[in-house]
Amino acid sequence: GGAVIEFDLGPRPSEWAAGTVPPSLTAAGGPPAPPIDLTSPNGSGALGGADAANAFDDSSATAPTILAAGAAIGWAFVAPTALDHYTLTIVEPSACAWEVQRRRADGEWATVGVQTAQFRWANQTRIFTVDAEPSTAYRLVFRAPVRVAQLELLRLVR
Repeated sequence: GGAVIEFDLGPRPSEWAAGTVPPSLTAAGGPPAPPIDLTSPNGSGALGGADAANAFDDSSATAPTILAAGAAIGWAFVAPTALDHYTLTIVEPSACAWEVQRRRADGEWATVGVQTAQFRWANQTRIFTVDAEPSTAYRLVFRAPVRVAQLELLRLVR
């Protein structure tokens, strides 16, 4: 059981692995630019059933949002908002399929992406990209019953 790695440190740093650090996503001299979570843990903009806000509380330890086939979960904004990524945490390991939709100016929903993904373990979080015009609301419509632990709507590109 187990492996042991032993090494000796010299009195001065060596050049071993010098220059192998991956490049930073932050511009030289600029401040870090982490993803912006567009939702709020208070659940004020949650769309869906009575338990929809649970998916936006920044904790997968709370009760999940339970969705039937064809049900949706999403978020409404007070102004058109740009979205380019989202993370989804599913309670049980499973294959899932859903549509990403945005609310159009006329109030109707338009599909901006179709996704399938395998979640291999309990409470696995996966990140996905979406290419959509800014909107006042986004939602995921699931094709089969699912228990969602977390959904984060993100903006990475500034």
